[in-house]
Amino acid sequence: MKKILKIELILILSILSIIFLSLFIQYNWSKDTVEKETKYIMDLKINLLEDDLHKWISKNIGTIEETARFIENVEFDETGILNFLKLKMGENKAFYSIYYLSIENKMINGSGWIPSEGLDLRDRPWYLSAISKRYTVMTEAFIQCEQR
Repeated sequence: MKKILKIELILILSILSIIFLSLFIQYNWSKDTVEKETKYIMDLKINLLEDDLHKWISKNIGTIEETARFIENVEFDETGILNFLKLKMGENKAFYSIYYLSIENKMINGSGWIPSEGLDLRDRPWYLSAISKRYTVMTEAFIQCEQR
């Protein structure tokens, strides 16, 4: 009788061990599958976002480069340049301001902002970067804080 009980106990423990082992394997397989699928979906979303951002930047750089070509290829006329800047701002709502700054520190700004007297914008990092590179450059937003 003891021998039969011992065999039954071993058999029950073996079956339980196999069940727990299969559950453990299934859990790990499911966990790995979910992690891989999640990473794959996130990679797809990142690639889509990157493509959208690249298109947005390309479109906006095109607006700036078109503005630069216009200013370079027309006879200098403040009113004509100002009207063109306003037109470009109207066509592309991504811009709060598009402006032209001459080497004489004269600004024509499509938004209507006028720098305070004595403010030399040629010292700004965005101006120095654009002048040194001689092509369109991307910079961080610059907040103008005027002292009164």
